[in-house]
Amino acid sequence: MSNDFAIIACSAKKLKTDTAVPAVELYQGELFKAQLAFARQCLKMPDTRILILSAWYGLMKSDSMIRPYDYSLNKMTTERRRAWGMRVAYSFGIVTGVTGAFLDRVFVMGGKLYCQPIEAALAAYSADVIILHPDGLGYAQQVAWYKKQVNEDAAWNELQAQEAI
Repeated sequence: MSNDFAIIACSAKKLKTDTAVPAVELYQGELFKAQLAFARQCLKMPDTRILILSAWYGLMKSDSMIRPYDYSLNKMTTERRRAWGMRVAYSFGIVTGVTGAFLDRVFVMGGKLYCQPIEAALAAYSADVIILHPDGLGYAQQVAWYKKQVNEDAAWNELQAQEAI
């Protein structure tokens, strides 16, 4: 089994709750949900290989218990975002238990403010860092792009299953 991971940036829209919930359930944005479906369906990532990137919590496992917050990288200076990206990259081995020498690929999904700081920081690992961000698309178009990939993958899998019969 390869040591691949998917990293998905959090969303501003969150579940309205006063209690801690799994990170994967807290984020309610349409783009987050579409990227999560993409990671599960198209990249074939189990939830144990899906990490979530948060401006407040940093890098975390999808089942990490967290509370809602109101914070964004938009509120940080470029220098603070760079330092945040370095902390995220440093914590990667701690969160995953995988060191750079044994890491194959990291698929990163999120806006430029989230992707740029960690792309440079993750370059220190020997892994391929693949940014999955459809350039030039607005929010709704990105949601549609990810959903289309998921639907096409599901149709392909169904066709393959029918041919195997």
